[in-house]
Amino acid sequence: MKKLLFLAFLPVASLSYGQISILSTDMPVPTGSYNIQDMTSSGLPASPVPGTNITWDYGIYGGNDYTEDYLPETDTFFTNVGVDVNYYTYKSMVGGANGFFYNVYSELDFSSTGVVEKGRAVDYLAFDLSIVTGNSGDSLVVPAQKARAPQTVQTMKFPLTMSSSWHSVSRQVTDFTLTLSPLFDHTPSQHVYYVHRDDTVAGWGRMRVYTSTGPSAWYDVLMDKISYYTVDSFYSAGAPMSPIILSSFGITQGQQTDSQDRYEFYRKGSYNYLAQLNYYEDNSFTNLSDAYFNTDNLDPSGVNEVNNALYSTVLYPNPVTGSEMNFRIMGGNVQIAKYMIVDMAGRIVMSADGDKGTVLHVNTAELASGTYMLQVLNDKNEHIAKEQFNVVK
Repeated sequence: MKKLLFLAFLPVASLSYGQISILSTDMPVPTGSYNIQDMTSSGLPASPVPGTNITWDYGIYGGNDYTEDYLPETDTFFTNVGVDVNYYTYKSMVGGANGFFYNVYSELDFSSTGVVEKGRAVDYLAFDLSIVTGNSGDSLVVPAQKARAPQTVQTMKFPLTMSSSWHSVSRQVTDFTLTLSPLFDHTPSQHVYYVHRDDTVAGWGRMRVYTSTGPSAWYDVLMDKISYYTVDSFYSAGAPMSPIILSSFGITQGQQTDSQDRYEFYRKGSYNYLAQLNYYEDNSFTNLSDAYFNTDNLDPSGVNEVNNALYSTVLYPNPVTGSEMNFRIMGGNVQIAKYMIVDMAGRIVMSADGDKGTVLHVNTAELASGTYMLQVLNDKNEHIAKEQFNVVK
């Protein structure tokens, strides 16, 4: 769903990181549930910028929790061709808010060279068409079925590194029966569609996301730019379905559906994305619709190093809704000598000396609602932390 959102995103000052390459050994086969959140509690972030040595900071964006599942495949029809897990999704037959679709399990095979979809299993589903045709008994029935794909959809290619790219096209067929009085009576029919997918690793850098105790640690990530769509055709009794019948349901032969333009950010240790940002049918990647991040296996705060002293930091609460914001350094012999609060225009709106301790209690009563950056320095005038936060009044 599209939501009313505001812009509140600022990249952290540039730091130098090395890009990573991800191998099959860095992405274990997923098992069971994984947990995600949408990035909406503080407004949707701005579109991420592709490029090299980028810092993407989503540490303040949290929202509703969701759970999705990867299920180990046990059906020998699929395991005999290497399938490891299946993943629930859907396929549209009629697009739009009043459209209908059927449930699909994508059958995924993990190997040293990549991850491919080797087949699909479809759940039984029936649609009552009488509300459209006015004829009692008209229906479209999708029986339970399974099929191996003669051409596979590649979802990951190893090694995954900057400028990696691949293209895949796969032909899929779903059988159904159609009853449209008086023309069709449980007539065997087919939904034939070609899945087109293009991936390009368009950036690398570091990212952090939201946790309930503050921003997570920074993770080295690769940015995968994905464009996905299907081209659909419909057949009945072995012949192309009549355009007149199709148009009555808002369908055309060769229609394009299920467009999904998105960025996904990957780290080592998980096949599931760290963050996903969706543009859906906007292939210019301009208008961000929604965004999600994976909440599993997150360290609660960033780990930093100054003069060989390792430490972590946390800023809370965020957003600030009262009159006080707190900042704490944990671990390492690092002390706060000075801090500044900078607004989105780069103006210093507050500054003060610290007490050379490890905790700050900042009075934010005079700060207007908005997004700010806390910059913390030690007694050698070194920046030891930069934390973005929101004030909401």
